[in-house]
Amino acid sequence: MRCAAMMRARGCVRLPISRKCWLFSRRGAGGPFHAFRFRDPFDWKSCATTAVHAATDQEVLGVDGEADTFALSKTYGTGADAYVRPVFCVAPSTLLVAVDGNPVPSTAYTLIRNGSAIRFDPGFVPPVTASVTAGFQFD
Repeated sequence: MRCAAMMRARGCVRLPISRKCWLFSRRGAGGPFHAFRFRDPFDWKSCATTAVHAATDQEVLGVDGEADTFALSKTYGTGADAYVRPVFCVAPSTLLVAVDGNPVPSTAYTLIRNGSAIRFDPGFVPPVTASVTAGFQFD
């Protein structure tokens, strides 16, 4: 049975066919859909899946020239074939950060932009020449 015919049989108002099909599909699905977080079982850490993540797993880069904000990412491969993927939805309790290999206390930074970047608090901003790294779990 076509979508428009089903809608007429239910006594629905006269709408364009595409709108009727959308309404019918939402009603048939039990209402609107809601997003949910999904953790990929093969890629959910800043390190190998079988390893324990550490503060030195991934190098993080500055954002838009701001000295205190760094985007979280994961690098796949090495050299010219390396692929850098931005990471979103980092689990806050798993985030570990290091500056020049030295761990930074979790009170020195804040996870921002829906879990995709860190911002250092005043007094903890690393020097421009410092290497900032992070380890984390993400969805």
